[in-house]
Amino acid sequence: MKNWRKTPRADWLDYDNGLYFITICTDEKHHFFGKIHHGTMNLSKIGLLVDHELFNPHLHHKHINVLLHVVMPNHLHAIVECTNSDPRLPYIPTHQRTPNPAYRANPEDCRHATTLSKYISSFKSAITRQARKIDPKFGWQERYHDHLIRGNNDLNTITDYINNNPTNWDKDCFNEQ
Repeated sequence: MKNWRKTPRADWLDYDNGLYFITICTDEKHHFFGKIHHGTMNLSKIGLLVDHELFNPHLHHKHINVLLHVVMPNHLHAIVECTNSDPRLPYIPTHQRTPNPAYRANPEDCRHATTLSKYISSFKSAITRQARKIDPKFGWQERYHDHLIRGNNDLNTITDYINNNPTNWDKDCFNEQ
């Protein structure tokens, strides 16, 4: 039987519309994406793949725009805009779902996969397929972090953080070396 974990996604938010600050890390924070030298990120082959995919979000989902991103040695940050809303899809809070499909009366009764989670899943999958041709040990941390951007002050703070991330690598919590 599959081990079901509690999702970290907010059950009050549909993740289909809005701006999100996302962080995705590599498995065990390995430096697959390159190195930082004097405050400048020098992308590896895998880092170049990630950068290219972030510049082309339409390859994975038509309702996604990546407005700003930075690829760091072992993680990436991005501001992602989701522009999808389908009122025909029901929203059921997480606590009302069941992990066992046998107990679902109707497939539409369960919470639909959101625009953001679909995009992240297909993005990670595409990168993994390509990256493992370069380094068979490549992998992602299982989950990702998202933050709903709640206004211009929030957006400005996050934009500054992303733009200054390579310069501040020595102080970054993801820099464990």
